Amino acid sequence: MSAPTGTTTTSTVLRGAMPPWRRFLPGALSGFASEASAVALLAVSAWLIVRASEQPLVMYISAAVVGVRLFALTRAVFRYTERVAGHDAALRQLASTRAALVRRLIPLAPDGLSRTRRGSVLGALVDDVDELQFLPLRVMQPLVASATVAVGAVVLVACISWPAALTLLVCLVAAGAIATLWGWAAGARAERSIAPLRAVLADALLDHLGSLDVLRSYGVEHESQGRVLTADAALRRAVVRRAGAQAGSTALVSLLAGLASIAAVLVTAPQVLAGQLAGPELAVAVLVPMAVFEVFTSVPLAAAAWRQVHASAERIAE
Repeated sequence: MSAPTGTTTTSTVLRGAMPPWRRFLPGALSGFASEASAVALLAVSAWLIVRASEQPLVMYISAAVVGVRLFALTRAVFRYTERVAGHDAALRQLASTRAALVRRLIPLAPDGLSRTRRGSVLGALVDDVDELQFLPLRVMQPLVASATVAVGAVVLVACISWPAALTLLVCLVAAGAIATLWGWAAGARAERSIAPLRAVLADALLDHLGSLDVLRSYGVEHESQGRVLTADAALRRAVVRRAGAQAGSTALVSLLAGLASIAAVLVTAPQVLAGQLAGPELAVAVLVPMAVFEVFTSVPLAAAAWRQVHASAERIAE
């Protein structure tokens, strides 16, 4: 999208939607630090609660007490810096992308756009370009943070119990695959239909408002309003179907989070009975999957956001 001349492809639009690394990296690193702090907070808290129940000397748990306070603060601080840095980079790039699109449209107007509906042009210039900001915000940043935190959590659990780490890894892979496939099967058609339906609604609104005097003169204002309401209802149904697919994906991930914790209890029980695993370590191995899956819920949402962004990039390139 940066060049004013030449052929624009979908990959070109997507590359143009990504901020430079010097702008993208602070938000991505902050996101990773925030998610890692969330997992570390639960792990340290679980260890501290169980260890404190054994009534040791305070000096043996003081480091964990400090760790709980530290990770609680860093989670909030890095979440704030992620939002600020990430949105700043995405919105700056969004302005450049929109300006580049206008520069590409100016030489084509009006003859080159005569066979394109006004609603489609308006949708590409406004809605589709707005969707591109989600590439760094809802696709790249969550995937980078979730993948790195998940790998780190599996390594942490492996240091305590490798059977629990193996079950966590299997559940994470299964959650990513099942939730992504479910989202694609249940919501892909709705996601593809949203932009065309939005263009139909924009066309109906433009026709209605632009010809309102004529419509009133001939007494057909209600028929035009009916077309607007019909287009709005169709768009609303598509959005609801997409939201339902995303909710189903989140529910599947939550279900697998519970299964991962139950599986961790089952595979670590022999180690506990044999005296190879203490209570605080057992608490970490069982509760860390819950924190990891809370972070991992962003993966199916990132897959859904990618489908939306890619479809918008295809329409902009066209």
